[in-house]
Amino acid sequence: MTDEPLTILIADDEPGVVELYGVWVQGEHEVRAASSGPEALELLDETVDIAFLDRRMPTVDGEEITAEIRERKIGCAVVLMTGVEPDFGLVDVDFDAYLRKPVRRDEFEATVETLRDRPVDDEQHRRYQALVAKRELLDRETTQVERRESDAYQRLVDQIRAAGRAVDDGAVAHQTSPDG
Repeated sequence: MTDEPLTILIADDEPGVVELYGVWVQGEHEVRAASSGPEALELLDETVDIAFLDRRMPTVDGEEITAEIRERKIGCAVVLMTGVEPDFGLVDVDFDAYLRKPVRRDEFEATVETLRDRPVDDEQHRRYQALVAKRELLDRETTQVERRESDAYQRLVDQIRAAGRAVDDGAVAHQTSPDG
């Protein structure tokens, strides 16, 4: 684990929320604050390490910003924050962590530390960890019957299996390569 300061983007359409979260990490990290989706996109670049995004903002929401981050291949971690209960629609959103509002300071800080420790140069491993975290979230927030009846949840399980195989294959390839 490195103690280097991170660049953290916080985007929420409630300016007081953005300010509060920023205060929590300002002394240790660089904070970029956005009160709208378009403003978040303006502040987003390859130097951002973690993006905390409100899932439901007018004009451009956290899910759309997440898609843009992945499309532009910006290597930052994405945290969706919302008061909305998680649903199976999240299966198709490529985020790394999910926080339910109101977010407590200890949750916010623990998320920063957890994502600080994630692999930054291994997209396969990042994706696998994100998928597993998404499954754990849905396992906590939905019933077994809902999961069994959901095509999206089954798709998630299949994605986890495939991502796990890709991570395993990458590890084996790395171990057997002349450079590894």
